[in-house]
Amino acid sequence: MKRNQFFVYACFLLVLVLFTGCSATASKDTLSTETSPAAEGITENEQPVQSETDIVTLDILAHSDFAGSIESSEYYAGSAKLAAYIDSYRTKNPSGTFVLSCGDDLVGAPISSLLKGKPVIEIMNKIGYDAMTIGNHEFDWGMETSGETLKMANFPLLLANVYEKSSGERINFTKPYVIIEKQGVKVGILGLITQETPKITLATSIEPYEFRNPIEEANELIPIMKSEGAEIIVALTHIPAYAQADGSYTGEIIDFANGVQGVDAIIAGHNFDPMCIDVDDVPVIQTTHNGSQLSHIVFTYDRASKTIVSATAEPIDVLTGTLDVQPDAEIASLVANYTTELGTVFEEVLGTATEELTIGYVDEFSIGDWWTDGIRSATGAQFAFINSSGIFETIPAGPITLGKLYSVSPFENNLVITDMTGAQIKELFEISYNNTRIQEMGALQISGLVVTYDLSKPDGEKVVSITLEDGTPVNDDTIVTTATINFLATGGNDYTNLAALNWDETGILARDAFAAQMRKLGEISNTTYGRLVAVG
Repeated sequence: MKRNQFFVYACFLLVLVLFTGCSATASKDTLSTETSPAAEGITENEQPVQSETDIVTLDILAHSDFAGSIESSEYYAGSAKLAAYIDSYRTKNPSGTFVLSCGDDLVGAPISSLLKGKPVIEIMNKIGYDAMTIGNHEFDWGMETSGETLKMANFPLLLANVYEKSSGERINFTKPYVIIEKQGVKVGILGLITQETPKITLATSIEPYEFRNPIEEANELIPIMKSEGAEIIVALTHIPAYAQADGSYTGEIIDFANGVQGVDAIIAGHNFDPMCIDVDDVPVIQTTHNGSQLSHIVFTYDRASKTIVSATAEPIDVLTGTLDVQPDAEIASLVANYTTELGTVFEEVLGTATEELTIGYVDEFSIGDWWTDGIRSATGAQFAFINSSGIFETIPAGPITLGKLYSVSPFENNLVITDMTGAQIKELFEISYNNTRIQEMGALQISGLVVTYDLSKPDGEKVVSITLEDGTPVNDDTIVTTATINFLATGGNDYTNLAALNWDETGILARDAFAAQMRKLGEISNTTYGRLVAVG
């Protein structure tokens, strides 16, 4: 969209240079806003006299997928450092800084998961967030449970495109948007979640809700927000972009950016590919997870003419950043209290990794092997599978603690079991290796079978063969006792064929099965067993 720009005195031009946008990588284009010399009724030679106070700066700081990472580590900045970085920017612009979250804040790290996200909300309250959009993982525990935690927030909870099926109304403790005035400028913040949430969330948790098209909701609400005085519109979304090999980006947020009218900046979330681009002069930014980066959008605004002079975006590195700041002492004290409270539980050593245990997305990896072995051991099934995307982290060499297991598998999934035919299993793997699905959600990790596949073949023809571990072919009518997690069994990750089967609950928490397998093994290396064989 083109924005009008009034002439600004030369004394301000040097200041504006400081607000050139940057991207997540040096190769990306600089973000900027194109301008026109005059507004309606005023010629270029007849500009009104402006005061310095007419030009203000607004700083938008946001993160996504914090995942309960309140403690600092080699991989996570931690809440105390994150708070210090936020405060450093807020100090420079105390009356014009917004602090926002794109969601997926509660589920993840052990302390947060065990306490149902309460430490995260307490810390966000202390930092002083302005708004939060609810993410898909806030639905993992069921909104009755998550809602009790979220209602502790001293800031608005945004969710425009989710409706209760029973009432046709939005979730009662959420708002579709909020309009906040700072520096004399009214900024409208619109909260939206990916419409893919039903595919990636336990069916029973999201069954009461309808997830509507975010583009349609935004195009309906933005004019309303402007009629209520919003001068700048920021879409605070839990909607992803995906980086491609050629340097471009695809995904739901790109479709959103091309389909929405009247938005001035878009903050993406849910995926962790860093991105900083512009779409029709609108900054669109996505940063990585666990509080390691902040999205930073800077608006320079002319209050006299009510126009955006410039809008730029950049990522701020928090984990590896070099700002001369000390971790926030008050936040550090809160984290320490929680760590002490739950420390003995998480310090239990389950076994030892003889080397770093890596993870993957498509190919077989060691954690996937022994985790699915754990499912078979706990259930007595012939065949077990789990989604690669449900295994979050590598495991470093050394002791493997229960706390680390919580970090690697933060979800409260239960194990279920049923009989599957060979034909149904083949369909399962054809879905797993579908070109579109595998890019967004990864493939399966398995135990009990050997699957040979060819990704160069067309969708629906990628499975070459399926055998039992002893080499016995699995034919269409072969019956195989199968176990997995209830998330997949109810159709999660696009495995809709599984939802039609009759699964029996085992009463076994998946993480307990993984812990038991680790105790049994004692030691584990990064080797794999040739269960997923790629050809072609």
